[in-house]
This record gives sequence, C-alpha cells and structure tokens, in this order.
Amino acid sequence: MKTLCAGLIVLFASLVCLAQSDTRQEPNWQPFAPDKEEFSTEVPTVLSPRIAVRGITRSYRGRLNNTWFFAFSDIIASPSSTKIALNFVRATQPTGTQEKFGDMPSEKFEFADDEGFYHRLFTFKTNTRIYVLQTVSSEMDDPLAERFFAKLQIGKIQPADPSIPQNAVSEPPKINFESRLEQLLSGRGSGSGGGIGTGSDQPEVRPTTAPLLILVKPRPRYTDLARFYGIIGAVRTKVTFSQNGTISSVQPITRLPFGLTKSALNAAKSIQFSPALREGKAVDTTKLVEFQFNIY
Repeated sequence: MKTLCAGLIVLFASLVCLAQSDTRQEPNWQPFAPDKEEFSTEVPTVLSPRIAVRGITRSYRGRLNNTWFFAFSDIIASPSSTKIALNFVRATQPTGTQEKFGDMPSEKFEFADDEGFYHRLFTFKTNTRIYVLQTVSSEMDDPLAERFFAKLQIGKIQPADPSIPQNAVSEPPKINFESRLEQLLSGRGSGSGGGIGTGSDQPEVRPTTAPLLILVKPRPRYTDLARFYGIIGAVRTKVTFSQNGTISSVQPITRLPFGLTKSALNAAKSIQFSPALREGKAVDTTKLVEFQFNIY
C-alpha cells in the first residue's frame, strides 16, 4: 500500500509539471525602443513601464514563462533604481566584465544565485543617464535572455513615431516613482498563509481513519528585493508530513526568484498539523502545498 501511495504521489507531481509545461507561452518577439531612452533591443513579451515625474527614474518589467526582463533608467545625479539593482548584483559578483560601446563605459555581470536562478545584467552610462538591463532565468543557457542582450543597441534613439504601434511598451501609468519605490521597499507585499483550526476549546475527537489536518499554515515573508523587482506568483512545494507530527522534507516544485522560494520553503517547514490516521495509527503523508506572493 505504501509503495502504491508513493507511486501515485510521484505520478501526480509529474502531471503537475506536465500541465505547467503545456501552458508555456510562445515568445512574440518585437522591437523594444522606449521613448526618450538611449537604447533598443528585442523582447518576447510586453514590458510594462513605470515612469517617474519628469522622467527622473524609469523602469520596464515583464515576464515570459520562467524568464524575467528588467530595464532601469535613472538620471546620473539620482541613480535610485539602478543603484538597488547594482548593489544586489555586486553583493554576489563584485566586478563584472568591462566592455565598450563607442565612448560609453559599460559592465556585464553573469552569475547563478543560491536558489538556482541565473542572472545577466548589463549597465552603461550616457552623458545624462545610467541604465541597467537585466534578466533572471530558471536555466543557464536561456535563449530568451541571450536574444534580449544580443539585439541590444546603444545610442541616441529618436522619439517614437506615433503612427507606428509600439507593441513592446504598454501605456505608462502616471505615478510618482520615488514614493512608489519607497513604498515597495518599506511596505506592502504578501505571501498567502492563514491557519485552519477546529474553532472550539474542546479537544477534537478524530476517527480511527482520517486525512491529514493542517492546523496552521504560516505566511511566508515577502522579501524587499522581490518587492523592488515586482515579483508575483506561486511557489508550489512537495511536503512530507511525518507520523510523529514533524515536517520531514520539503521540496520546491515551482520556484520564484529573489528569496521567495526560500521564504516559501521556510514557511512550509513551520506548518503545524495533525498526522493522517489509518486504522487508528498515524501515518506519513506527502502533499502539494502552494504559497502565493502578491504585491498590493
């Protein structure tokens, strides 16, 4: 019976992974040349902009499957968003590869973090602005990230022709980026949690055969970097609930970057539960547990 249950669990996990692979979106490559910026490239999906008052800070973000795309643009006198991105990268890789695009100094970074995500970052300065272009991938040789940087061109970009659709950039919202950035770093993001209790002071009387009962599901911590980069989504974990009332193992099935996978694993390890019963005896149970991360 235990062998059969283990087989069914493996089969179920395989079907989940297969379903996720079936929902992968195909890239829709399109030019990406934001108005008033000094670079252009190609992107496989629409990047949503965040534009500051008077254009002091501008950023563009998008995701296709398990690849995230970012572009940050600051005036040199006030490098707020680019500074955060570069501080994160240099904490892992202090120096990058020096490159030259004409007279523009530039630097390239490539590394894997401790959660298994691969980062590529390219930064350069013009006479008035500093730029950071960045990708985060779940695989090392990511063709989407490679094309994003291979198509990069640096130089003065003419204002967009209003008669030509700019499919790669959606209409920017009118927000104050500085106040929003402060809110993101000090404020609100959430991982879903909540507990399931009996709702009574009386001890629960359980039958001789009963399923696993989760009593408390902790809320995972939403990291500051995940807030800054605007990461949302779900981390799915495979959790083994032991007969002695402890979590014996936690494995990620799907992952998110910037510390969210680790945060979900830590939350899963802290779940409180009553073991499943079979003929009056506690037994081990393996279950898929999902943690949602959202910004609000």
